[in-house]
Amino acid sequence: MELDSRAYYEECWATGGVYTQVGHVPIDPAIHRLVEAFLWQDAYCLDVGCGDGQTAGTWLAGRTSHYVGVDISQNAVRRACERGLNATAIENASCLPFPDATFDLVLCTEVLEHLFQPQLAAMEIFRVLRPGAMIIATVPNVTHWWHRLCFCFAGRWDPYGDALSVEQPWRDPHIRFFTNKTLERMLRLVGFEKVWVSGGVPTIFRHVSWVRQNFDRIGSLPCVPTCISRRLLAVARKPLES
Repeated sequence: MELDSRAYYEECWATGGVYTQVGHVPIDPAIHRLVEAFLWQDAYCLDVGCGDGQTAGTWLAGRTSHYVGVDISQNAVRRACERGLNATAIENASCLPFPDATFDLVLCTEVLEHLFQPQLAAMEIFRVLRPGAMIIATVPNVTHWWHRLCFCFAGRWDPYGDALSVEQPWRDPHIRFFTNKTLERMLRLVGFEKVWVSGGVPTIFRHVSWVRQNFDRIGSLPCVPTCISRRLLAVARKPLES
């Protein structure tokens, strides 16, 4: 039987569902700095895969008067609206209900790995961005050192989806897997320019002030492998003429 994505994520966001039981995971501090650099009070910001708004929605809405969140799950959107966010349900991320060149910034955190054809979602994001506007996206890093060790020495695969991912990886919600090179290649093929992909600040180092303050610069150096980071962070710009 073909997977019904909407029904699947409705169940995940239902009361007692997997996503409602997982504790709130704050977004990477590097995203905070990037958003503050690219977003201004009157900017139009789109949060693709906003979920219940806890990850970034409330924080983003407090920094711009034009925030919109979209998600495939009605349950998630309802929870986001209960938090006072402007959120709406969509059929899928490859068909966004907005005119061309609407937004100044699109945030897409931990979404692309859930999509059967993530390149179509990236194309839609490209379409709704204004020329010169930015996308900030994150995905799990399939080349993370722990992935490598577990796979090589224990024969274990952890897709990072939820508490059952190791025991039952075949039912995990993560269905696409990225390295820094493949994520960059996909964004460039869609049409983005000035694509920068790096690892976020490793969780164990987030409270070390010097590392936190300098990781963006250090992480962009070719000698620093992205395998130290559990997630990849991508920033790309829509060309001024497109």
